[in-house]
Amino acid sequence: MKKVATKNKPSNKSTVKTRNNNKKVVKKKTRNIKLFVFLGLFVAFVVLLFLIYKNLFSNSDGDRYEGIKNYKLTKEEISAVTEKVNTLGDSVASVDVYVKSKIIRIFVKLKEDVNFKTVKEVSNQTIGLFSESNLEYYDLEIFFDTEKESDVYPKIGYKHKTRKEFSW
Repeated sequence: MKKVATKNKPSNKSTVKTRNNNKKVVKKKTRNIKLFVFLGLFVAFVVLLFLIYKNLFSNSDGDRYEGIKNYKLTKEEISAVTEKVNTLGDSVASVDVYVKSKIIRIFVKLKEDVNFKTVKEVSNQTIGLFSESNLEYYDLEIFFDTEKESDVYPKIGYKHKTRKEFSW
């Protein structure tokens, strides 16, 4: 029997070198992938920490309280508003005045239906009970509701600091 010589058959040594080179390439690629995954997770963690810090320690009210120390509401102004709304007579069950940032909210609970035209007049008269500087700083909201079901109420009036009357 004759041995046939093959010209292109790699030697055993070259296949071992190729396998070793392939292992090195695979190791290098897996190392690069691990590095990119680690960097991606690190960046995601830093972004997450930034968002948590921003939500916990930032001022979520923005500039709503800017200058509020210069525009204090007096107890006399608040009690004058309560008294003015009580001029609607026995039909008023309760009046509550709240101040939240730059908004004065007046909640009026009525015992019975009152003519809406009268309610609008009294509401517009309450505007004059505040000082001019406070009216230029605060927005006003007035809420009217009844204890019983009504076709007319609830009603909400809103006055922006730049307006002269309530919008209904």
